[in-house]
Amino acid sequence: MNYLVIKGHKEVAECLSRESGAAPPVDLTTIEARMHVRRALMAGEVDVAMAHVIESNPRLLEKDKGLTFALKVQKLVE
Repeated sequence: MNYLVIKGHKEVAECLSRESGAAPPVDLTTIEARMHVRRALMAGEVDVAMAHVIESNPRLLEKDKGLTFALKVQKLVE
């Protein structure tokens, strides 16, 4: 299930969850937002990725200082 979530296969993860009765590790409605962030980071667009994070969860960067630091380091590297 984790593999499906990480790779962005929302429909397959939903089907597996339904068929197996296992709860998904995350809210499956967030997969699309996660994939937007991932695509932006893979393209080297850290500012766009940060904007997607803020759009999907406005307080996440305030709460998760590790994520904020990692994104800033990635921006510096880019």
